[in-house]
Amino acid sequence: MTQPDRPYQPPVQPPAGGQPAPYGPSGFPPGNLPPGSPPGSYPQAGFPPGYPVPAWARQPDPMPTAPVEYQHMLRGPRHRWWRPLVTVLLCAALAVAVQVITGLVVGGVLVATGTPVSDVVRRISTTSPMAPLTFAVVIISLVSLIPSAMLANWIVNGVRPGYLSSVAGRFRWRWFARCLVITVPIFVIFVVLQVAFGQEIGPRPQHWVILLIMVIIGIPFQSAGEEYAFRGLVLQNVGSWFGRPKVALVAAMIPSVIVFALAHGSFDPWVFADLAIFALASCFVAWRTGGLESSVALHASNNVTLMIATLLFGGWDQAFVSSNTVGSPIAPLATLIVNGICIAVILWQARRVRLQRTYQRRQPQTAPAGYPARG
Repeated sequence: MTQPDRPYQPPVQPPAGGQPAPYGPSGFPPGNLPPGSPPGSYPQAGFPPGYPVPAWARQPDPMPTAPVEYQHMLRGPRHRWWRPLVTVLLCAALAVAVQVITGLVVGGVLVATGTPVSDVVRRISTTSPMAPLTFAVVIISLVSLIPSAMLANWIVNGVRPGYLSSVAGRFRWRWFARCLVITVPIFVIFVVLQVAFGQEIGPRPQHWVILLIMVIIGIPFQSAGEEYAFRGLVLQNVGSWFGRPKVALVAAMIPSVIVFALAHGSFDPWVFADLAIFALASCFVAWRTGGLESSVALHASNNVTLMIATLLFGGWDQAFVSSNTVGSPIAPLATLIVNGICIAVILWQARRVRLQRTYQRRQPQTAPAGYPARG
């Protein structure tokens, strides 16, 4: 049977050792760059001449082509003005879905065990006093912000989830541990001074042992969830609208601070100022360190130490901000001093370890003549 004519493909010369090139007629594994190819030629490089390139392979790399700060991580070739809006809406939709599903599952289990529906609704929705069941639902809802923010950023912007954690493309655990060593003792001293000079000693809440375990295990992840949503997602998406790095930072800080403060539900000016100062400190340290590790450490140290103190010495019912919460000028001042000390030490340590604070695009590897390019 006669074979149809095919376009001539020149054979690939084997390398010096006599071994043939293992990746077919192109000499390169699919999706890898041949030597000397520009960064934007990634998708087509892995296909032999005349091979039909699929639509997904014609998409440009979403990562920026030049070194950028954390708030400019989304200003790559795929950036469009509408993507930040869709990203934030998708993150909110995913988080609300998780919250609804969690409430339905918990309520379904209680109803199945014989608890009346009215009692189930009351137990899940009552936040004062904060019982273990309600506390668990709140923690799960806020922890879900971590995958919601990562997935929304990945789906809409095409950026790997790790780049929401830091400019290095991952959560830098060693740096996070170093930040905890800095922040935990400072907040412990702050809480001890509060108990010694200001806080009234009261009875422990019912089920305080269960609540204490939940605080130690769940609150660090709850704090991380708020940082990924209110700091990471907002800083990167809002910052992508502005070309100048400093303008992008200031413009992204404004909604991050305002939305974070308002999300707690209190319109008291001193409570709002207290939360705004904390949010501003978290934004600043995330920008200066190029990632969320230090802001997560700051947030987790604050929440865990304060909640443990209220469980052991009284004040658990007042530990959560609500529409009825009122403050005083002392709280914003104390927050400013404590967070300022933490940030100063964190930045000092960041300079000592030469922490990466800008994104650096990886250059394609160049292979010797006759050898396939490495992935």
